[in-house]
Amino acid sequence: MMTGAVPHPVRDVDYEAIAARAFDEPLGADDRAALAVWADALDDVGDPRGALIALEHALDAERDARRARAIRHAMIEHLATHGGAWIGGLGPTLGHPRALDLDVRAGQVYGASLDTRHVAAATQRMPEDLVAELLSAPMTAGLRRLHVRVRKATQVPRVIDALARAIRPPPLEQLAVTTAVQSRGRSGRAAPIANGAALVVPYPALWSFCMHGALSPFPMPPPRRSDAVPTRVELGRELLYGAPQSSSRALAAIVAQGARAFMFVEALCVLLQSRDAAELGAVALALPALGPRARLALPLLATITSRPRLFSIETRRAAGVAIARIRAL
Repeated sequence: MMTGAVPHPVRDVDYEAIAARAFDEPLGADDRAALAVWADALDDVGDPRGALIALEHALDAERDARRARAIRHAMIEHLATHGGAWIGGLGPTLGHPRALDLDVRAGQVYGASLDTRHVAAATQRMPEDLVAELLSAPMTAGLRRLHVRVRKATQVPRVIDALARAIRPPPLEQLAVTTAVQSRGRSGRAAPIANGAALVVPYPALWSFCMHGALSPFPMPPPRRSDAVPTRVELGRELLYGAPQSSSRALAAIVAQGARAFMFVEALCVLLQSRDAAELGAVALALPALGPRARLALPLLATITSRPRLFSIETRRAAGVAIARIRAL
């Protein structure tokens, strides 16, 4: 169980500030060492974040895909056993294999992938109920990225309604709701979701909105001033929804941030899945600059290199170069 008292084993070290910074930038060796000390102290008082931090560091250092999956599974098992009030009513979901995958940063849940297709039947819960349960859990209070997978397209609007009705909506920036079979049109953009506009007020920082595996139209604010420094939300919206010139400018600004822009890896993967996206080669070559998290794009890049009928030789060559650079990280 989490306790009310959060230990600070070393004076003058603000561990919560380090943990909060992990959501916006990769942590250096000193910060990671400080978090390792904090993890031991948290573990001593029964706070589930302690073991999560240790498992997270092990996952970051692991290159073998099979062992990485085992570490992720250990995270879920740890939360199911020791999460206490932090997991809310998620116990049955956590106990179902492959229902939930978590992206943990400094012991906090940054992203979640909820596959409702089998757990909904096993627990006699509707997908929208599982989503509401996930959002109400204290551990997802700071959630930035959410991917929900459902069995039927008719379930998507109900999931959107559950997101819109959340009592305490998390600060979501990236949202995807996909069906068992992902289909996309030639433009790589999904048809509008009738109730999608309901997300604008509860999720003002949303900059990536994917339905059925493709970008979905999303109400956009007025364009930013060209002389203003763009925020992360503005960069994401320009990258995914802007005109070609604006999108290219956003891509260059993201690459200039290097590994600090790790949160844009999924957005670049979205662009790689659109056959009509301009300058696919430039998108592929941008990925290695974003650090180790770019490994998520390796399957997509491999698909590009093996499809000469769909992609030009320049694009396939760029994807091959990107694969080599990412594997060298």
